[in-house]
Amino acid sequence: MNLYETLLERLDGRQYSNYFSCSCPFDTHQSPALLVYEDGYFCLSCGAKGSLEYLNKKIGTNFHSPLTQSHSHTNVLPRFRQWEQEHGDLEGIATYAHKSLKAFPQFQSYFKMRKIDDYIDAGRFGYILGWLLLPVLSVHGKVLDIVVRSGKSKSANRYTLLSGDGNSSHHLYSPNWKLVERSETIYVCFGIIDSWSFEAIGLPCVTGITGKSLSAETLKPLGKKYIIVPDDGEEREAHMLANKLGWRARTLILNYPDDTKDCDNIRIQFGNEYLKNLIGA
Repeated sequence: MNLYETLLERLDGRQYSNYFSCSCPFDTHQSPALLVYEDGYFCLSCGAKGSLEYLNKKIGTNFHSPLTQSHSHTNVLPRFRQWEQEHGDLEGIATYAHKSLKAFPQFQSYFKMRKIDDYIDAGRFGYILGWLLLPVLSVHGKVLDIVVRSGKSKSANRYTLLSGDGNSSHHLYSPNWKLVERSETIYVCFGIIDSWSFEAIGLPCVTGITGKSLSAETLKPLGKKYIIVPDDGEEREAHMLANKLGWRARTLILNYPDDTKDCDNIRIQFGNEYLKNLIGA
């Protein structure tokens, strides 16, 4: 994260178009009077102003916003009902969030860290007030659900599902349904971000958006052959899934290098070609 994003998290700020507001560490008022921009800050209450570097130094390492405790519930779950009122259905929410992420590159740091920022348009990734949104698209590009990840790396509630039709347990996620449709054999991985690693090396891939959605019942209708690639430590689940799929499926257990546990870790540390060679594609 850059300094602006770091302060946004530490001060429990509320993001607006080109600034966030929070309580001012220079006075005792509890109202969110401090306005923080990328090039500095200004307090509407006490008049304090200066650079982000000075603000970061001033609050020190042990600072906790006085608003954090009273507003902590806003960081537990996304404000889906409010988003509905402001942006409409799932399609409207996804469209707004995607435009927001594109308009403010400072909130793309997670996608850059995972080296999937080149796929922000393809995946219609989005951002709303501290939440990263990953739309679950149908074969025809319709938004079926939205997986929501807290932008705060230490959040206890990393993923939340916003179900559009109540059938989230039947949905699969793929970065490239067209590639899946025209391929006889497809890869199955155990995570949305991992699925983009397969897309990066040109392989068709599907995964689940909940534990229930990645099942033999949801995979069989695709009518494909399946190569199941589990994360390190999830080999048992992969074998069980392959057994239920029968002759159509086999597991591919990768020899994970040290300090890696999934395909995304491998691609980030060693590159696309290394991952592709390890998979044997």
